[in-house]
Amino acid sequence: MIQENTIDLKKELETLPKGELRYTMRNDYMFKAVLQDNEFALRGLLAALLEMSVDSIIDVETLNPIELGQAVDDKTCILDFWLPNKAHDFYSEYVFMNRKNHEIYSDKMSMRVLNLKAIEDDSIDKEPKELYEWAKFFKATTWEEIKMLAQNNEYIAGTVVRLKKLSDDEKIRMQCEARQDYERTIASYRADGIRVGRDEGIKEGDTLRLLSLIRKKLAKGKELEEIADDLEEEVNTIKPMYDVAIKFSPDYDVEKIFEEYKKVLQ
Repeated sequence: MIQENTIDLKKELETLPKGELRYTMRNDYMFKAVLQDNEFALRGLLAALLEMSVDSIIDVETLNPIELGQAVDDKTCILDFWLPNKAHDFYSEYVFMNRKNHEIYSDKMSMRVLNLKAIEDDSIDKEPKELYEWAKFFKATTWEEIKMLAQNNEYIAGTVVRLKKLSDDEKIRMQCEARQDYERTIASYRADGIRVGRDEGIKEGDTLRLLSLIRKKLAKGKELEEIADDLEEEVNTIKPMYDVAIKFSPDYDVEKIFEEYKKVLQ
């Protein structure tokens, strides 16, 4: 087993600054930079994730390391979010399985998910305990928090020391800032997309409702002006919808009318 000098770790922990972390382990660049060449800490984390002893891990290899100080592209990991349409468990294991008979393909392959968001929910069981300590470390935002966690876990301590060293490196800080800017930009685009999508959805809902009313009036044999009067709408407002809907007489399928009306608007 690879050993870390615990005396040196304790000395390093005493020199940690106080206050807010400039970049937490949820910054994907910092996460990779800290763990990719820190085999001691990585073994500790993997042992907790795989629920096995550190001594049983024979070898660790990072297959896609980054070049420290160099930029990375946007195809990377995003930390700290709920998996969509999945149970809100603290820790989950997903396996490859035959859909028909539920036979497990192999016990040598699986995907394990540590859900950092679950820490915020007191109703969720947070086991195993050692993994919970790692999760709190990843969520920590101050040097005081991670120092306290490091005092009881030498592998976390090794990670904290590496985090401190890289946080002092100007090139690493620049790349971490770049990643944060990128994530903020993506989040902004997503928020704009949701807002636009919501507004478009409201508009489409109103249009569909109006088309449905026009369809019912047409089915009763009413003319444009009479329909406008019944719906308390201007003739010019509903005329484009009326002109499309009347083409679908006598069935007046509202979905088909709606699709055709959208083509008119393009």
